[in-house]
Amino acid sequence: MTTKVNITGSVLFKQIASVIGKVKALEELCKAYESYDEVADMPFDIDKEIEDAFEWCYTPQGHIFWLTVKEDYKLYERYIHA
Repeated sequence: MTTKVNITGSVLFKQIASVIGKVKALEELCKAYESYDEVADMPFDIDKEIEDAFEWCYTPQGHIFWLTVKEDYKLYERYIHA
């Protein structure tokens, strides 16, 4: 039996979507989630913030992609709360 995951309602999705848009965020998260390497020390947890949700290097996008999204999110947050 397959467990359905509500990616679009997650904290992680909302953070990423604020940077790259909803469609691209869903696409990238689905790709990362579906191919996440089982040997990673950290499980994939969509209910955490981007820096704690998964190990970036175990996704097809890699560490640099997710680091860039995280840094852009920080800038977005500063701008919104300025």
